[in-house]
Amino acid sequence: MRQVVDAVCDILAPMTIYLSVFCQDYIGVLYRKSIEIAPQGDQQAKHLDDTPALSEK
Repeated sequence: MRQVVDAVCDILAPMTIYLSVFCQDYIGVLYRKSIEIAPQGDQQAKHLDDTPALSEK
């Protein structure tokens, strides 16, 4: 299985990262906060932490 993961993560491709968390305000109302990050150009998964779009957030 690790070989499959390594092979897929080695491919250069455009990537979009979507993060979402569930929150609760001070009166108990539940809501979700989300962010979508799309680094410019093709990326390799192992280098995503080096992209400017991620370091600015």
